[in-house]
Amino acid sequence: MGKSSGGSPSVMMIPQQQQTSSTSTNQLPQWVQDAGKSNYDLASQISNSMMGQYYQGPRVANLNAGQLGTISNIGNNVGSNGQAYLDAISGANNAVNSANTVMGSGIDQIRSLTPTVLSELNK
Repeated sequence: MGKSSGGSPSVMMIPQQQQTSSTSTNQLPQWVQDAGKSNYDLASQISNSMMGQYYQGPRVANLNAGQLGTISNIGNNVGSNGQAYLDAISGANNAVNSANTVMGSGIDQIRSLTPTVLSELNK
C-alpha cells in the first residue's frame, strides 16, 4: 500500500457541454411569391367565370327513343329464361366445378406429400 500524504483529495472537474440549437428556414424571394399568387388568382378568376358566361345549355344530350327502348329491353331481359342467358349460367357453373376438381386434387396431393417432405427436411 502506498503512503497517503494527508492532504485533501483532488477532484477532477469535467467540463459540461453547451447545448446549442439553430433553426433555418427557406423562403422564396418576394417576387416569386407575388408572381405565384398572381397566377393562382388569375386561374381562379378564369375558372369561375368560364362556366356561366359562355354556355348555359345542358351538358349532356337527352337520350332518344331508340336508346331508351334499348335500355328498357336490357332491363327486362336480365335474369330471363332466354337460351343465351341459360347457356352463360351453365358455362359459369361448369368453369367453377372444373376449377374445384383441379384444385381439390392438387390440395389432396400436397397433403399426402407434406409428411414426407417434412421428414426429409428434418434429416
